[in-house]
Amino acid sequence: MDDHPIAIDSDPDDRWRGRRSKPRRFGLRWIFVGMTVCGVLLAPYVWRLAQSRKQQYALHKLGAYQEQVTLVDGWVRRIDFGYYPAVDGDLADAPNIGELMMYLSGLPELEECNLTQAGLDRKGFQALGQVKSLRRLDLTHSNLGDKELACLASLSDLESLKLSATRITDEGLQYLQSMRNLRELDLNAVSPTYETTHPQITDRGLAKLKSLEQLEVLKLRQSFITDAAIDVLAALQGLVELDIS
Repeated sequence: MDDHPIAIDSDPDDRWRGRRSKPRRFGLRWIFVGMTVCGVLLAPYVWRLAQSRKQQYALHKLGAYQEQVTLVDGWVRRIDFGYYPAVDGDLADAPNIGELMMYLSGLPELEECNLTQAGLDRKGFQALGQVKSLRRLDLTHSNLGDKELACLASLSDLESLKLSATRITDEGLQYLQSMRNLRELDLNAVSPTYETTHPQITDRGLAKLKSLEQLEVLKLRQSFITDAAIDVLAALQGLVELDIS
């Protein structure tokens, strides 16, 4: 006969309590998984809602300039501040264009901005450099020199940049090297004094544009480009339009 004592469960309910606890832990795990999935699915909608509120705030700050805004599918895609110094008419009491640049970063879908002769100061250009969504930017005849152009070097997604009749020089062209997506670049008649008789873009400056492999249109009218720049232009294999008249 086996002399080993028989183990008697003093509390049979212990086994049932142990069994009942497992489904409870299993259920909590699935609740956590479900909440995670819901969070992932809702995240884009929450993000868009936040961006929409930012846009509403930015539009409020633009005030009278809202008339210069173009909306597509409810989002601001384009702003035309060209030739608007805020000196007369309904804009007489509006803030200077430069003061509004800080609010453009609150327009997440803004792709195009026209600032022809808008009269930005250094702070305005610094704020403009934070609008990373920009694809097309027109700064024709603006107060843009080399230091101001440096503020825009972070706009790496730009596809079109118009700098005609600005004050940039050969030295300033280094700040375009980060704009690898540029397809159109207008450097017509740039001069430190706004006078076309003193152009400042030469062969030396043009050499700094070699990295712009996507460039298709390059305008260099009234520049000091010579035959020595042929090698640089040849390196721009995507170039289909060149204006050096």
